[in-house]
Amino acid sequence: MIDSRAMILAASLALGACERGDDAQRRLLLESPAVERLVGSWRIEFTADARSLVSTRHARDTIAGNVAFTIDHHGPRSVTGLQGVTHQGSYDLDFTPFGWRTQPSNAPGVALARVVPGGDRRASAPVADSLYVVLSPDASDIPVELAGVLTAAGARGTWSAGRFSAGGGSGRFIMRR
Repeated sequence: MIDSRAMILAASLALGACERGDDAQRRLLLESPAVERLVGSWRIEFTADARSLVSTRHARDTIAGNVAFTIDHHGPRSVTGLQGVTHQGSYDLDFTPFGWRTQPSNAPGVALARVVPGGDRRASAPVADSLYVVLSPDASDIPVELAGVLTAAGARGTWSAGRFSAGGGSGRFIMRR
């Protein structure tokens, strides 16, 4: 019969090996060119699908602002709405023209992102790097989730925001240097 302490020790060693393997994979990912491409300051533009805006009091269908990212070596690996965080940063955007806000006016604009490297760049049809961003994760107001691709010109994709009876919407975004 196997001693329960031996089983616990074996399980602990196996879990430790898995974590070290995950840490090694994460280090390789964070050093990849795809992850490095997102680092820096970006101009971002959101265009709302007017039919998606929950609030009837929206003033504009387009807003613009700034977002900046650094590689996240030590921060959270996951938050509500985003697993495998590779970047952390901040943003300066006002969503009130869409009829809602992402966080209280005295709270910082937190941005977390995940870059998933695409396929082989030398291939005849390379796969683009995927980008996922959450603005104001775990916010008391409305977090904004973005999903898109990094392109030679920047990034583009779709966004959505919403909370039960609090407002929100969806549409497209473009990021440029």
